[in-house]
Amino acid sequence: MGIRVDTLITIRMAAQWLNVHECTVRRMISRGEITGYKLKGSVRVSSESVLTYLQSNWIGASEVHENGGES
Repeated sequence: MGIRVDTLITIRMAAQWLNVHECTVRRMISRGEITGYKLKGSVRVSSESVLTYLQSNWIGASEVHENGGES
């Protein structure tokens, strides 16, 4: 049985991954959409929770076309 270690990233890096503002990442943490940890006065974000969020909000090409998105 192995130990799984989650990489913690900065608010800034999470914002870059999600293509949103850092304030949005903080709101996402407060709403429980992604996981944040306070370590020695700074906040770090679970990279796994960001990836899970992205996967759960992924839409396929057919959905984009159905909703009037770009071709």
